[in-house]
Amino acid sequence: MLSTVLPGLLTGIAMHLMRVVALGAMLAALPAPAAAEPSAALAALPSFRELEAAGARIGQIIIRNEDVFDTTDPEEDNALFRAANAIHVTTRAGVIRRALLFKPGDPVNAALIEETERVLRGARFIYDVRLRPVAL
Repeated sequence: MLSTVLPGLLTGIAMHLMRVVALGAMLAALPAPAAAEPSAALAALPSFRELEAAGARIGQIIIRNEDVFDTTDPEEDNALFRAANAIHVTTRAGVIRRALLFKPGDPVNAALIEETERVLRGARFIYDVRLRPVAL
């Protein structure tokens, strides 16, 4: 049984070992909306293109590094994947911050944000990048 499970498990580990999710979340410096459910508030946020058209500026930049495996997913919640999460090296936020092509106070520029995502995805030590507004 182990001989049938092990190859699939090793493939999964190999696919995820380079997975360091850098989530650069940006806060546009506009008045805050009324309090709402966090997920509803995120869904209601405008796109970067809409923020650019409105003349918004980048506020705080939050970088969130995630584990290699998502242990909230039942398929990735096992001892081996938890061990891999424990031993993988997390990319420092400063490394990611230096690669950003914008900074707090800059006007929102959708093309520059898309280029930043492309540049970060090209880094061999980052698996996935998602830049998104999280609040107004």
